[in-house]
Amino acid sequence: MELAKCLELNRHEIVSIVGSGGKTSLLNYLARYYRQEYTVTTTTTKVFLPRTTDYDRAILTNNKSFILDKGITLLGAPLLRVNKLAQPVLPVLKQAFKQADKVFIEADGAKMRPLKGWRTTEPVIIPETTTTVGVIPLSVCGQSICEQTVHRLPEFLALGDFKYHQLITPVVLAQVISQSGGLFQHSQGRKILFLNQAECAALQSDYEVLAALSTSFLRQLALVISGSIKTQQGMIIWRNKQLQKQS
Repeated sequence: MELAKCLELNRHEIVSIVGSGGKTSLLNYLARYYRQEYTVTTTTTKVFLPRTTDYDRAILTNNKSFILDKGITLLGAPLLRVNKLAQPVLPVLKQAFKQADKVFIEADGAKMRPLKGWRTTEPVIIPETTTTVGVIPLSVCGQSICEQTVHRLPEFLALGDFKYHQLITPVVLAQVISQSGGLFQHSQGRKILFLNQAECAALQSDYEVLAALSTSFLRQLALVISGSIKTQQGMIIWRNKQLQKQS
């Protein structure tokens, strides 16, 4: 089905996107999908300045007296010397939360590597977050753990009994996803695991990751989605029926 539909977002959502291997692409895709609503894109870290085609208007000042229009509004503090965008001040964010139907926040950074380890202060997820989407690329399976594949290598190695140049497998990804200091550290609201780049992955690697996740960890998630931002298609491969009953 259409990837955006897999996330089952509510009418009003503040979505923090964390992880590696597709965060920015997912944010821009979701913003375009909800372009007919009052949609905001922003960051709580530092990201490269978006292309002008990725938004309809930008609010890049600390003036909180603004009124959103329908379409995509970019919020942030430009760092022109490094061609990046930083988090807007909190009053600007809170004003956007009051007006927006959807807010999509890039809340993590991986230095363009497919995997990362997290410091204790990462990801930077604001308390108002209603849904946290953790992104992991399946295509990294078969590569080795090294500086070229992992941002913050020492922190990554500490997530499991990992070794330098060890082969990355679905079991390794499951450990990165489920450890207390891993993908969903500091997460808020519903937790959705998105296994990206399924079109590039070995057959059934998404289900191998799912099978390697403990039952106790799965109870913390709302959904597990396998799909592709490139094709904009996905499918729900696991749903927390208990959470659905409670809601």
